[in-house]
Amino acid sequence: MFCARCGRDLREMQDCDQCGWSVNEIDSPLGSPAPPRSVSGTAMVSLICAVVSFFTCAGGGVIPIIGLILGIQGLKSEQPGIATAGIILNAAILVVFVLTIMLFGIMWIQSPMPSGVPAGRCC
Repeated sequence: MFCARCGRDLREMQDCDQCGWSVNEIDSPLGSPAPPRSVSGTAMVSLICAVVSFFTCAGGGVIPIIGLILGIQGLKSEQPGIATAGIILNAAILVVFVLTIMLFGIMWIQSPMPSGVPAGRCC
């Protein structure tokens, strides 16, 4: 059996001579299993905001901005991969939203304004 903290061989010993851990605290020969890693709530909400904004046409641009803010906060968590995915998706959706608004604005400016038909003429 090996010590979970320092890896020293613990043949027939009750306590580790090197670090002081008790054999009773050691669950397996390779040491105690690591606790499951939790996902940060802000990182997960950032990813959810990206999915929701995709299906709601970016929610007027507000949802991806909220997702970006929460994703940046989620980078400090134990699993920054989910936060990074949320940031990338929210940024991409926000860029597409802004480009779409600009395209429709340009099309509206360039479109000919309907002029009224002068009185007395039908065609």
